[in-house]
Formats: sequence, structure tokens, C-alpha cells
Amino acid sequence: MTGYARSGTSAVCGALHKMGVYMTPHVERTRHDPAGLYEDPELRKLLLRHQSHGFPPEGAAEFQRYIDRRAAEGRPLWGFKTVRGLWYIEDVTFPCPVRAVAVLRDLEAVRRSYAATPALGMPPLEEVTVQVRGFLRRWREPLCVIHFEDLLADPEATVRLLADFVTGGSGSRLDVEKGIQHIDPRLRRF
Repeated sequence: MTGYARSGTSAVCGALHKMGVYMTPHVERTRHDPAGLYEDPELRKLLLRHQSHGFPPEGAAEFQRYIDRRAAEGRPLWGFKTVRGLWYIEDVTFPCPVRAVAVLRDLEAVRRSYAATPALGMPPLEEVTVQVRGFLRRWREPLCVIHFEDLLADPEATVRLLADFVTGGSGSRLDVEKGIQHIDPRLRRF
């Protein structure tokens, strides 16, 4: 799961988690994401540490160990949310089939969201945009692009599409209704 910050990645990760896709051992709730970040704190710390050093090569090895540990847990469906991890995503080998989900949102809406929450500090959106778009062009595994605006306009159809994608078309192993219920229409506030 990737996308721009403030693009709806937490909402989509939350829907996946509620449907039964294991995303994180701990759902961190913040003032800016009261429903939860759905971002694995271990992975976030790992990537922030390497980000502060310009994403050195040894970070890829540590990211690989994280992926291997998660895969060894034996969960049938699991995932993780990362924007920073795009620096390393092509340098790791996944020991299982991979399906990527990218959440995109109109950049002006992202800017408005940051303006409404100035404590977050807006990252250089143009740089992030180049990084995410580069990933989308290079990624060769199955990929589902979710547009935040579509998610809010028709949560049921978007969440069902997401469920079908992550399960390879069956969707039956997931509790789709819980995923739909997780999408808060108040997310439209920015």
C-alpha cells in the first residue's frame, strides 16, 4: 500500500484491516488520523531512520528482514503501508505473491488537507509525486490504483473492487461490509 501522505492511505489500509487483511499489530490513532494510521510502527521507525540518512543501501537489507519476518508469520493475507519504503521496494524479494495498492488524490486537495493540519508539516509534494509515479510505471506485479475521490463518492464499489483485487478475484474471504463501514464520509472535509 502506498500513496501520497494525506491521500487516503490510512482509510484504505483501515478498510483492508477491517475486512481481514493483517496490516499492523498495533493501530496507532492520532489527532490527525483518529480512525488510525494502520501503519506498522516497526516499519515506520525503520524507514524514518534510513530516510534521515538518505536511504542508504543497508536499509534495503533491513527492509528485507522485515518482509521475511512478516511472511514467516504465516498469515494468508497481510500487507503494509509505506510511502518511504518506495526507495527500497524494488530492492527486496517478496517470498509470496505480491499485489500493490496505490492511493492517489488530487494534489490541491492534499495541499488543503495539510493547510488544515499545519502541525503535520507538508512534505515536498512534487518530489513525492515523482517517486510515486515512478513506482507506478516500474511496478510489474498486479497493481490497483484507488482514487480517494472515488472512495468517497462510492465507498461500496471501491471497497468491493479492492477486496476482489487483493484476493485475486474471489473477495469471499474478506468481510467486505466491515471495510465499507470503515470509510467515513467526513473524510471529505478538506
